[in-house]
Amino acid sequence: MNGDRPAAQPHVPASGAAGPSTRVLGLVYDITVLAIAGSALFFMFAGSDAGLSAAGGLGAVASFALGYTSLHRRLIALGPGVVRYTRLWVGMTVVSSLSLINNKWEPLVLFGTAGIAMTLVYTLGGWLGSRSPE
Repeated sequence: MNGDRPAAQPHVPASGAAGPSTRVLGLVYDITVLAIAGSALFFMFAGSDAGLSAAGGLGAVASFALGYTSLHRRLIALGPGVVRYTRLWVGMTVVSSLSLINNKWEPLVLFGTAGIAMTLVYTLGGWLGSRSPE
């Protein structure tokens, strides 16, 4: 027993809650997106198709694992989790649009495509995590 709530009830924080676990989870989301985007950008500019594919594959695994774990442990609900993850990828895509100043459209397309794919994989992982028995 936790004292204030029965042990049988999972703890799902409200979307506006700003407790320590919510801040740490937000930091994990930020680091995951930055790591995926940074590695993809590095391999894109290096001209390594194999590295870019590996970054995409590892990014998909990381997105699935983040979605599955955070929803299986009831750290966040599916809707707010998808919104948070989508916002991060939209932000990365907006920042990458600055490359259009130098007539480089590849980063914009890369982050737009990666954002859609990683959000779908995160959503699948989160949905499976929320449905799995404890």
